[in-house]
Amino acid sequence: MLTKPGLVVGIHKDKSTVLVQYDTETVTAQNMLKDIKLGDYVMVLDGVIIQIIPERTADKMMKS
Repeated sequence: MLTKPGLVVGIHKDKSTVLVQYDTETVTAQNMLKDIKLGDYVMVLDGVIIQIIPERTADKMMKS
């Protein structure tokens, strides 16, 4: 299953859940990464953040 990058727009105080913005929706995703921050681009699979990706990579992925 392919997924597209989303932008982190909100982080719960304990960092266990994160709001991720896509083109047409915002979703809540479970987070297990320690270094996540607002403005990061992430990959989400089955409601769980699996990777932080560089902005440049996210831009390329969203254009293709």
